[in-house]
Amino acid sequence: MGKTFYRPPHRRVLGLVAAALLLVGCADDDGRREAGRPVATPATQTVAPPAQPTRGPGGRQQRHAGVRRTELGDASGTVTIFEPARPAPRTCPVAVFTQGVGPAAYQGWIDHLVGRGSIVIFQDRPFRGVSLQERRVGSAAGLRAALRLLTRPGHVRPRLDAVVLVGHSIGAIMAAQLAADAVSQRLPRPRAVFALQPPQEDEPGLRLLRRIPPSTLMLVLASDQDD
Repeated sequence: MGKTFYRPPHRRVLGLVAAALLLVGCADDDGRREAGRPVATPATQTVAPPAQPTRGPGGRQQRHAGVRRTELGDASGTVTIFEPARPAPRTCPVAVFTQGVGPAAYQGWIDHLVGRGSIVIFQDRPFRGVSLQERRVGSAAGLRAALRLLTRPGHVRPRLDAVVLVGHSIGAIMAAQLAADAVSQRLPRPRAVFALQPPQEDEPGLRLLRRIPPSTLMLVLASDQDD
């Protein structure tokens, strides 16, 4: 069998390679270089979101032109109920927002859901300086009070088989914990949980999530900025 021997490159070849590297240039601390000259880094372009579709789940088409708003209050927070009106349906699905700020920041989303034919139950629950147990009890009590009111004459009847829990930031954790407590608190078993940008939670809070029924769908939206 023949043998392959390493042959050092000729000095002239090494010189040509070095010259080529100097000609192309390399990146410095501030940007790139091309042929020995600095090249500006391309500016970030702002991409406009797509236009809202006319029809479909996120479309502009609305079934109801009005909304009936009812507010309930207790020692642990406020619950605001938004019901579709003009015309008022006999029954419809329920979207439960469990949040740490008021509904004003989410009013566009609420109006869209109500106009499409859903009851929105918005829970404004304090979370700073509140224990995990208090947070859980308050969320369950607020949902129970809202559903009790909706069963009275003159209100839109909630579809208890079509309840979705939604939360943003700390509200995402609170929505997931409410889903975990639904069975033990004798509340409707949620069809789905939509958790938007949940923060890190402590270990006791995370242990609760194993109680979420396997039949409940879970959608989590993660990002580096929840504002």
